[in-house]
Amino acid sequence: MSSIKHKHHIIPKHMGGSDDPNNLVELSVEEHAEAHRVLYEKYGKIQDKLAWQGLAGMIEKQDLITALQSELNSGQKNNMYGRSAVKENNLRWYTNGKDTIYVTEGTQPEGFVRGRSGMKRPPHSQETKSKISESLTGNIPPNRISVVAPDGSIFPSIKSAAESLNITVSKFRWSVEKSKTLKGWTINYQ
Repeated sequence: MSSIKHKHHIIPKHMGGSDDPNNLVELSVEEHAEAHRVLYEKYGKIQDKLAWQGLAGMIEKQDLITALQSELNSGQKNNMYGRSAVKENNLRWYTNGKDTIYVTEGTQPEGFVRGRSGMKRPPHSQETKSKISESLTGNIPPNRISVVAPDGSIFPSIKSAAESLNITVSKFRWSVEKSKTLKGWTINYQ
């Protein structure tokens, strides 16, 4: 055992314990770790778990600090829990199409518009429209496809036919069109 002694709060400070000498006891590092393990198993407080693991060398000091800060600032313990700085300060969202800022209403910066309202895109050029049209040539809209099963049932889409067989759409398509392993199934493109 270590000859280094730690002061241990019998009732931990996080549970309302004080620095009163009657609430303090000197323990070795190993005993101190064990005391916090027992407290953790009895009360389930994260502070005792982290003290036990830190004293026992189970976690690094920085990991201990990070976990403790995260726990102490989570949920209802966070002073911003259930609050919104934007709402509380009556801030409004403005954008210039690239940057977004929040400022008080009535102080609209030059070049910025409120929310998305001023973000309308200019219409596509004729060149862009042509490129889009060319890229879609040969594509058949989903509402113009049907699938006929070997028993004559008609499915409104490849997806519904694939789901009836419990396989993926790509496997269904490949099995019908390429490998021909799904005999009697046909995909109709209208």
